[in-house]
Amino acid sequence: MDVEVRGAEAVIRMLERAANVDPRAPLEEIGIYLHRRVLEGFERQHDPWGRPWEPLSPETVRRKGSSRILEDTGRLRQSIAWRTLGRDAVVVGTNVEYAPVHQFGSDERHIPARPFLPLAEEGVDLPTGWMADVIEILERYYGFPA
Repeated sequence: MDVEVRGAEAVIRMLERAANVDPRAPLEEIGIYLHRRVLEGFERQHDPWGRPWEPLSPETVRRKGSSRILEDTGRLRQSIAWRTLGRDAVVVGTNVEYAPVHQFGSDERHIPARPFLPLAEEGVDLPTGWMADVIEILERYYGFPA
């Protein structure tokens, strides 16, 4: 019995192309993309999924002299950075010690959650549009759907 495999040449070409791609290049592009999207949230005052952050209380607006959310000194926003981890991961985040209070909220400090990173309780939760863009980047480098 003979079996004919059709399309094997195309699969082989895709695998050869993938083997020749330095994975750092797409990871760097993804890092830059995710960093830009997080900063857009600060500019537009909403979470990664497009939901507006809860407004500041009138008392907080009076105290700081502005209604801009998560922007008192600018330290948190300016601390958002990205980096690759080896050849297979990219991380976007902050090292500011008070970031988790704003990301997840604090009942004891009466601060509502105002997510600025695409994190859920289960871990990373990229919004659909962000995921589509990341897949497009991978497709461009590797020549096939991720």
